Amino acid sequence: RLGIGTGWNYVEYDSLNEDFTNRGKRQEEQVEVLRQLWDEPIVDFDGNWHRIDRAGLKPLPGRRIPIWFGGFSDPAFRRAARIGDGFVFGNGSPDARNTVETIRGYLDEEGRDPGSFGFEAMMNYGDGPENWAAEVERWRETGVDYVSMRTMNAGLESPRDHIEALERYWREVGG
Repeated sequence: RLGIGTGWNYVEYDSLNEDFTNRGKRQEEQVEVLRQLWDEPIVDFDGNWHRIDRAGLKPLPGRRIPIWFGGFSDPAFRRAARIGDGFVFGNGSPDARNTVETIRGYLDEEGRDPGSFGFEAMMNYGDGPENWAAEVERWRETGVDYVSMRTMNAGLESPRDHIEALERYWREVGG
């Protein structure tokens, strides 16, 4: 799957001389472009921000690539329900249960099957094994389908350290 978000830092958009205020609409167009490029051998596309003349990717993916959205605003929740395959919570989303219910309501409004849409939460390795199992359980009670472990900023120095951290999490909490 591909996880995407519009970003929250206007400075990133300013540095690229792009308009921060239209990032949601631009993201919608980019998803449309990606799906066409992944599905069709030759693409012609003329949108508000992107233009493609008879281009394609080779090889095409062997299956549909799910796109999961992240975000903290109602427009992000609506966008995910309208064109996404799932939603990824950032760490420590205090209103996660309400967000799940809100997105499920938007899925219903869009006539989409909530069972075909997933929810993922991210946990921090640095929170420690004494907290992992309880946090997983809290997320599951919220209605989240998947919980992933983030090892960034945990003081791990090598790729091997990150792999071993994930293995430790698996041993302590399981899938």
